[in-house]
Amino acid sequence: MEEKKFWVFGGMHDPFGGYHYLGTVEGSATDDPEVMDYARELCIDIYESYAGLHGIRSWDDIREDLIDSEATFDDDFEVSDEDVDDVYNEEIDSWCCYWIMEAIPGENPEEEKWLRTAMNGGDIE
Repeated sequence: MEEKKFWVFGGMHDPFGGYHYLGTVEGSATDDPEVMDYARELCIDIYESYAGLHGIRSWDDIREDLIDSEATFDDDFEVSDEDVDDVYNEEIDSWCCYWIMEAIPGENPEEEKWLRTAMNGGDIE
């Protein structure tokens, strides 16, 4: 299958700025798992840059919150890394957004029209 180039737009929901051009990746389609994993990793990097600030919980914050909430009911409760990972991933998914489109030769993905297109889910204005 022929490899194509895709633009990745993403970021964190308001008040953290919404969509930005994050990078270009090669793959077979916008729903190619490798393309989607790349997009999500870029968003995770953004999330982690805010972790611990402005109410954005880090992995350690989530672990501490889980321990505190369960220790109230059960002194023998232990939080597993898997439990923390599950909540952490839910947290990332609730704050982060990304959109992938096939790159257009000769166009600059950082132009405002492409950012608006990403924010509108692909509807070109």
